[in-house]
Amino acid sequence: MQLTIYILNHNYGHFLKECLDSVVRQPRVNEVEWIYVDDGSQDQSDQILEPYRDLFSKILVNKTPQGLIKSANKAIREASGNFVMRLDADDFLAENALNTYLNTLKEEVDVVFPDYFLYQSESQQSYHFKRNSNSAELSSDFPFHGACTGIKKSFLDALGFYDESFTRQDGYYIWLQSLIHKKKLFHIKEPLFFYRIHGNNLTHSFRKLLLNRIQIKKKLLLPRLSRPLQIVIPLQEDLLQKRLQLVQNLMGYLQDFPIQVQWILLTEVTINDPVFVKNNIQQILRDKSKSYTNALVKLMQQTPESPFAVVEPDYPHLMPESLLELLLTSVIQPYDRILSLYLEPNSLYKYESSGFQPLHAEKSLRMERNNIFRKAGGLSFYKNVQAYQFPENKRTGFVEMDHLSTLRFSEWNEIETSLNPDDD
Repeated sequence: MQLTIYILNHNYGHFLKECLDSVVRQPRVNEVEWIYVDDGSQDQSDQILEPYRDLFSKILVNKTPQGLIKSANKAIREASGNFVMRLDADDFLAENALNTYLNTLKEEVDVVFPDYFLYQSESQQSYHFKRNSNSAELSSDFPFHGACTGIKKSFLDALGFYDESFTRQDGYYIWLQSLIHKKKLFHIKEPLFFYRIHGNNLTHSFRKLLLNRIQIKKKLLLPRLSRPLQIVIPLQEDLLQKRLQLVQNLMGYLQDFPIQVQWILLTEVTINDPVFVKNNIQQILRDKSKSYTNALVKLMQQTPESPFAVVEPDYPHLMPESLLELLLTSVIQPYDRILSLYLEPNSLYKYESSGFQPLHAEKSLRMERNNIFRKAGGLSFYKNVQAYQFPENKRTGFVEMDHLSTLRFSEWNEIETSLNPDDD
């Protein structure tokens, strides 16, 4: 059997029929092994499933919910296909999707992933989400989707299946393992499934999602972070105590890991805080009237080929984990520099002679390359001082910020002032 597809369901009975109908309409449906996993559903899912039972070689039922990762592993252990793929019960296949998948799966490929449709459940509108042309290269910046991605069973076997210490982000986990083990990826440049956007599958806390990704990176990449690193903190006298507290939080977080870090303060005034004195943190005084750029370049030219990170302590709700992710990302991707960026979710407009026009006007097509990011969070990593001095044409990667991590001290002060106005 070439392909096993397991349908994973947890209380998605109201979507299940559409999913199953999209399966049985496929011309080559009988050439695939189908497994159904119900993860402790308490709705009418079993009744919806009944007319389709003959489709499945195995029907697995968790009496109590086990979550995505454990349920996926349960199905994979039962799979006999050379490749396995997950189809969520709230999503559904595009017409002729199976034919395309089956024609694409080849022994020399380890992971196959397609474009897909973003399907708005309420409006029933769909948008083609088109991946970048380099998505199948190991140097790609973006992971593939966990759903409807075909993964070679032998690859999963070698990993011991999905790591059950994580509860989500199976696609990110496999993407990172693919980079580590230099697996061969293949991108199908057609949308082959509809990824349904609805209230139940929206991430309630993007920060939690980012933390889960960082935990995966930490487990897989921390042993590779062995080289000494310098972390430079440009300090302003303004709001000094608050900035120092943020720096202490970052230092306290990183000290729990076996990382060789030298902390350097580029400061406008001498810091007498006992925490910094006790830990022999290097301090370099710089001219208040100038930016810290010249002082930083002069410092790093002493070790011109050494990697270093810069942390601008201006974001009070920055997650310390993001700094660790910055350092971990530097060991897996060949970047010259890495920046902390925020994906702008809002519609953006530009001014033209005819007036304001949307930056990307095509409504039926959403291209990965059209995502707009802005620098935020104050974190950056450089392979050497040349990458800092001359960033043009340098390969740039990123770590993603949540919205809280993008707000500066000045913005928080404005928020607090507006929420607590003076009595007069």
